[in-house]
Amino acid sequence: AFNAVALAPLLARCADGRADAPVSFFAIDPKFGTRADLREFVHRMNAVGVEVWMRCVLTQTGEGTDASPRSESLRGIDAASYFQLGASGGLEPAGVPMTTALNPCSAPTIALLTDALRSFAIYEGVSSFIIESGGGIVRGPLGRSPLLEKLAHDA
Repeated sequence: AFNAVALAPLLARCADGRADAPVSFFAIDPKFGTRADLREFVHRMNAVGVEVWMRCVLTQTGEGTDASPRSESLRGIDAASYFQLGASGGLEPAGVPMTTALNPCSAPTIALLTDALRSFAIYEGVSSFIIESGGGIVRGPLGRSPLLEKLAHDA
């Protein structure tokens, strides 16, 4: 039986559309509408018994690399708190061209991503989230991911 729909990654990204790497974890890319549009869509789907799942990229942002930076969001606030740092102290590329890897073990990153997903669940009624490229967030001390633990207990 059909009981859920999974949406493409909706989060706002760079104008050049670098993969699905967001520049904001709270805003929807304007080409997909607004949060009010999402809320209405979720309401209509729920009214007929269909859950809405939202795919999200939580491993990187589309703010470029140290070689070609684009400070559009977190890079301009406190890059060292939000991103993974390489041995040289520079920001780690994420493996997708022009993206930088988020640090899934830092308290500011964990709080930001948890708050973002929680806001879509509370205010728009999104039922569940599918984390794209999730391999990047399973790393953590002692083999455990602080981000995944926080998300699991935040339900």
